[in-house]
Amino acid sequence: RSFLVLHDGQPVRDTKTALADHGIGCSSAGDPSSDPERAIVALLVLPQRMATADSVYVAGAQGFSELDALPAGTKLGWLRSRFAKYAKGPAERQTLWLGGRELPQDLNGLPLTACGVGPRSLVVVRAAPKPPPPPPPCGVVVCLPTGHKFELPCEGSSTLAWLRNQVCERTGIATKDQHFFSEFRLLTGDASFEQCGLRFGSHVQVVARSRSAAALWPQIDARVASLDA
Repeated sequence: RSFLVLHDGQPVRDTKTALADHGIGCSSAGDPSSDPERAIVALLVLPQRMATADSVYVAGAQGFSELDALPAGTKLGWLRSRFAKYAKGPAERQTLWLGGRELPQDLNGLPLTACGVGPRSLVVVRAAPKPPPPPPPCGVVVCLPTGHKFELPCEGSSTLAWLRNQVCERTGIATKDQHFFSEFRLLTGDASFEQCGLRFGSHVQVVARSRSAAALWPQIDARVASLDA
């Protein structure tokens, strides 16, 4: 045979048997809880000429590499940073898998052998799951001149006068020095939220003027400088 099938670094002698007979799980078609990539992380097919080498293999969505003659004591952290590109992201945004189990970040300081990575092992690099999106606003989002934000309950009967008082209490911007904009519209008078078209998730931009604006300039300057850095 010109190819050799390895499972956890060991040859699979009878390639005609079912994968399950070798402890290799298979995902079920149409099963949303199944994980096809996890089912194949321990299975490696190599040309016979490569199968005798004491190499470690690394695979990911972006490539496949053979590592031979690794120095004794090579750490898992080195492997993680070296192949972060295979997961399209930094090392902290990837996961490493060996034989269907994850190699966690707290093993980074250990040698590969201590993590179970030996000759002819296959390590799979996967992108870590994206963090869940933040929950949607449950009120009106107030955006301040300094770039900060806070959220207030959205009640249709609440008025702009009430909003001005809330902004004054939280920021010190005098009520007479506040201008409100929402969707590029200036909100004037003492209209209610309903009359202004404010609803759950609406953003209100606060523009300060007069002495209140002058007092905020140091904070605004610092924020602009951080954005330009």
